[in-house]
Amino acid sequence: EATGDDGPIDAPEAVQGAIPTPEQQEEIEALQAIFEGCFSVIPSSPTVRIRVRLRDPLMSSEPELEDAEGSAEAIAKANPSALFSLDCTLPEGYPSQGQLPDILISGPVLSPDLTSSLLSHLKAIAQENVAYMSMGCIYQVVEAAKEWLDTNLPPDFSQSYASRNLSSNQQHKELDTGCEAESKTPPWWENEEADANLVTQAIAEASASRNWLLPGAARKHQNAGTGDTSAATADAAGGMHVAEAADSMQHGRWDYVVGLVGKPSAGKSSFFNAVTQPMDEDEGARVAAFPFTTIDPQTGRGFAVVPDPVALLGPETASQSKPLHGYAPAFDLGRANPELNNTQPLQQWCSAAVGERVAEVAWRRVPIAVKDVAGLVPGAYQGRGRGNAFLNDLCEASVLVHVVDASGCTDKEGRAVVGCSPEGGRGAEGGSIEEGGDPLADIGWVREEIHRWVFNNVRTKWGSVRRRPSKLCDLFSGYHAPQALVYEVLEHVGLSVHKLLLNNGVGAIDTLCAWGEADLHKLVAAFLAARFPILLALNKCDTASAPRHIRRIREALPQEPAVAMSAASERWLATTARKGQVVYQDAAPSASVAPGCDDASVARQVAELNRRVLGPFGGTGALLAVSTAVAMRPPAVVFPVGDLNTCTALPARTIATGGGLLLGGEDAKARAAEGPTVLRDAVLMKPGSTPADLFSVLVRPPWQLLEGEFVRAEARVLQCGSSGHQGTHGKPSSASRTVLKKDDTLGFSNCVVRIMVNKKGTWQKH
Repeated sequence: EATGDDGPIDAPEAVQGAIPTPEQQEEIEALQAIFEGCFSVIPSSPTVRIRVRLRDPLMSSEPELEDAEGSAEAIAKANPSALFSLDCTLPEGYPSQGQLPDILISGPVLSPDLTSSLLSHLKAIAQENVAYMSMGCIYQVVEAAKEWLDTNLPPDFSQSYASRNLSSNQQHKELDTGCEAESKTPPWWENEEADANLVTQAIAEASASRNWLLPGAARKHQNAGTGDTSAATADAAGGMHVAEAADSMQHGRWDYVVGLVGKPSAGKSSFFNAVTQPMDEDEGARVAAFPFTTIDPQTGRGFAVVPDPVALLGPETASQSKPLHGYAPAFDLGRANPELNNTQPLQQWCSAAVGERVAEVAWRRVPIAVKDVAGLVPGAYQGRGRGNAFLNDLCEASVLVHVVDASGCTDKEGRAVVGCSPEGGRGAEGGSIEEGGDPLADIGWVREEIHRWVFNNVRTKWGSVRRRPSKLCDLFSGYHAPQALVYEVLEHVGLSVHKLLLNNGVGAIDTLCAWGEADLHKLVAAFLAARFPILLALNKCDTASAPRHIRRIREALPQEPAVAMSAASERWLATTARKGQVVYQDAAPSASVAPGCDDASVARQVAELNRRVLGPFGGTGALLAVSTAVAMRPPAVVFPVGDLNTCTALPARTIATGGGLLLGGEDAKARAAEGPTVLRDAVLMKPGSTPADLFSVLVRPPWQLLEGEFVRAEARVLQCGSSGHQGTHGKPSSASRTVLKKDDTLGFSNCVVRIMVNKKGTWQKH
């Protein structure tokens, strides 16, 4: 069990890198008092993770010890539940905002049917306490797990496990001795530094084989005519890539977070301000021409655009549609120059939604969280700069945007390169790229820093993993990674998850004993590619040297999603437009001086931006960058309505609270003021969400658009694109609507949903 080399820690010390909320801390302390030695907080985890052993505190805490003959005898007489542990990851919104903990049962391997049934039961218990009563649920979930296991597993389960355990312990001894006898030199995992060549090679291979991360339809199209059969297995399994398959198993509201990474002075804070548009400089991230302008992470609410179904609902609905945050009418994917941009993820998302009607798509603005962290410097994984504190800040991000200084005018530390100016640049056409200002090299070392961070975390536990391979799965679960994603990545690099989990991983010992440093680097690189998709935001595109650097990057990394942008230009245009001095829309290819503005400096700046940014690049690129990043790991966007014929929204019943940064009071007030307009609301859900999950979101703050108990759900039938794995499983009851089962998966083909409820439930009367 992955309690760390130092064992459990006391609850008040909690987690290094993740601070429990006051409500969570209170629950942690209560659980520690109840379960005593069977309770622990998992140390050195970037998330708040707790573990409860489902056994009497007087039993041996490690029944699988090598010399556990006496413990095995006790196990044989124990209830089946005593063999299991319950791991819970507590999201920031648990329990006050209705977010449920991620629950994992570890112990003897159960059949898939039993595991699914158990986890569904525990999720229902958690939802009853958190979603309906706003209470912590861990104690109730633990007791429910004990009862379920003792009721549903055979009476001789413990005795059978004890017999197998003694046998597997003997195999562990023999195989472990054989492993250690292979070499008398210090093992590679005890080296202080990773092999730099192996790091570079693993990252390059993961980038070059991006094909395994593409959605099924796009992967099949890319492989057409090449004879490449590498995607056949994934296509047969449902046409999903590894991250997509893992996300499709997740449920509930998705509070989407875009994390910003990059070296100091690359323009991260400018991009943060351009996307979040704070009302004044005091509210925004600090911007200055020196390194480490940002020290503590800063989170703000920004907006991305997503494809809207209005074009598929008829001209009357389209003419009356009024989203809460509006559309971005100037946004046009067709203006992105493919020599300077790779927006394939957003193009694929749009095509999967509306098929051949891409030109007609309406782009809806939806709120997301944007997190700006301190600049990354070489050696951060060793503690330089803000070190691992910076890296831990990224764990809650859904995707990452690497803001790259494409001008080549700053070195690795973010310091200005002598002799380089924004006007003339360094390495411009006809010049040479001098040391200290190479954006392509910046992309490489930033990824290496993140890679080394994860690699070192795993490497320090590798000796323990070789002895007990089942621990390997736990080592990747702390980065807010769904268990399904970890399993998919392990299978992708050739490890059998079944062998890793069965009998503490005895069947995988031979494989892991044969692994060298290169194998672990490949695993880490594959994990990072799946867990943290990265968009390259090639900033300062308006400088003289930037176009050449951007073309070099695109030629060297053709598979990498990338957008040329000028964050500072977007920030200036939006700010002056809000002051009434400039006429400008998000992502527009031009701007003009507002009527009545006679400020000559504003006129000069508008003319300059039209000439150097908006005209040549088709826009500032800021909105395109953040939206393409979201499309790399797209949520299910669901549109709840009160009437499927008119698509009018549900009435706002109250001024809801509790939505945090993304869905707070301002949206609730606007919703109440607007009334039930057409297609007013869009809810970002995790891709595996169902009508039951949507109902749970809509009855609780901050939405509170429904009250009562779920009766049934219906959806408008939309003619979607190629996303075959998304869509209703129900049969259309008319030409325009279909009845949804409570557990149907919500996708674009059934994203306009009406949920019918009965009278107010008992739990809602208190």
